[in-house]
Amino acid sequence: MELDKAFSARRRFVSSYQAVVPPVRNLIDNWVFGKLNADGVDAAPLTNDYEFVRRLHLDLTGRIPTVEQAQAFLSATGNDKRDKLIESLLSSPAYVDQVSQWFLQRFQVTRSARYISIPERNNFYYFVRQFVQQDRPYDAFVRDLLTATGDTDTSPGIALLGRQVTDFYENPTQDWWDSFTDLSTTQFLGLKTDCISCHNGRGHLEKINLFLTPKTRHQFWELSAFFSRTRIQAISDDSGGYRTRLIFSDSQTGAYTGNVDPSRPGPRPARDGANPQPYYWFTEQQVQSGAWRAEWARILTADRQFARAAVNYLWAYFFGSGIVDPPDGWDFARVDPRNPPPPEWPSQISHPELLEALADEFIQSGYSIRRAIRLIVSSNTYQLSSRYPQGKWLSAYARYFAKRQARRLTAQQLYDSLTTATGTEAPIPVDGMADIFRYANQLPHPRSSLDFQLEQLLASAGAGDWVNQLPNNQPSLYGVLDFFNSNIVAGRTRAWSDQFSPQTRLATWVAGGLSDAEIIRNLFLATLTRPPTDAEVAAIMKVSQADRRMWLTSVQWALLQKSDFGFNY
Repeated sequence: MELDKAFSARRRFVSSYQAVVPPVRNLIDNWVFGKLNADGVDAAPLTNDYEFVRRLHLDLTGRIPTVEQAQAFLSATGNDKRDKLIESLLSSPAYVDQVSQWFLQRFQVTRSARYISIPERNNFYYFVRQFVQQDRPYDAFVRDLLTATGDTDTSPGIALLGRQVTDFYENPTQDWWDSFTDLSTTQFLGLKTDCISCHNGRGHLEKINLFLTPKTRHQFWELSAFFSRTRIQAISDDSGGYRTRLIFSDSQTGAYTGNVDPSRPGPRPARDGANPQPYYWFTEQQVQSGAWRAEWARILTADRQFARAAVNYLWAYFFGSGIVDPPDGWDFARVDPRNPPPPEWPSQISHPELLEALADEFIQSGYSIRRAIRLIVSSNTYQLSSRYPQGKWLSAYARYFAKRQARRLTAQQLYDSLTTATGTEAPIPVDGMADIFRYANQLPHPRSSLDFQLEQLLASAGAGDWVNQLPNNQPSLYGVLDFFNSNIVAGRTRAWSDQFSPQTRLATWVAGGLSDAEIIRNLFLATLTRPPTDAEVAAIMKVSQADRRMWLTSVQWALLQKSDFGFNY
């Protein structure tokens, strides 16, 4: 509502105003800058090279650039230096680390879940990484996830469905099917349907979701019926049933029924005994074969909403909010400008033409995640500054994407940037894996490390456990104080090395005989990806101590505590 009012009010006064916007680089800028011009809203200027190299490294690799990487970019010449950096990072192993981590956090396959074993979690981890590394078509990848069969210990794609089975012995089979359905619509269509798995929309969703308000439980079951021929068998490796594995398979017979075993009714309200047939009412598609789960995967990935939701999720990752926001909370009755919602309801979409153009590009690219990301980060919209010198910033401008919205680093980004800044990339042991990991965004789960101190730091920074606590990068007093006092942080700031302190870049610079001025400049570039100002150098020199190593250690520690370090601008 606030956004719509701001748009209409702005238009009344700016009919002849030419907004200040950067040059157009691709289709994203065409639509974003076109809307800014139409509504008379100025864009922020393009960000400088210091901020760009840091932003791009954080977004594409999950960590800040090293001193050497930053210096190489900053000293490069040519108008295509940013494009070259984009291509370099998109082809790097670190890109695979970060984008895989993004998908893993969305899917939340974790050992903490009831039927997820360490082998299953690890197999799923490699399955996701292979998809990202090879840039497999996203639609094919999703079909593999939704139709996977086999033993959860050995069939890597099955873990996403296995994650939804909360209690095999006490909940009815229908609950698994319903959970699979809500997972599918949320992750791959952007629409949460769990509400109508428990009750009709009427009387519950009138103030929440216009599209779902008239929908009924029976209609939800028509979607859930696609999974009703999915069979799950529980087996155990031990006589006590301590470690249960699941085997997924498909049958050519069977149907959804509302009749459940009264001894195991499950958490959802009683069903009415109906026997719905599979019907994908989003596009009015019916099954064409008896392989109902395969039909679900085929119809869902052919739905244009599948492409829209995918690019909108990506957009939200890079910009902090979606073109439709939240990206997992679509209301289909409020996203079509040709069919606007009632006056009391705000439109949920900020740039409908842009979203359609991005969906077109995604489909035409063969559902390439890497190409979609390249298009986004190559745009001048992505490369806008987080500063807004043109005048007063209004909250409504955020939906124009008129400037970069600064965001706190995620827990993984915070730790990985700490290790990069200090040059202390130590091995991280992981249960059940022989690989050598050095960064938190390489882990299959934030609590999969055998390093207790690392797990504690990630937890306090908001990594969550993907079961009881979802990832959250909002600042917290506990997280700030833990980063202040953590031995992990303190041990990586020292200007010397011994059996208790790893070899840091600072220790190397001190031992190499660099001057105070050189070391201070290096510390700023390594930690904040920018040189110090004259005032900052003067303030640091003013508090210099006789114990040079302790003084420089304090400088390194203080830079790690600055908001410049903890935020992605």
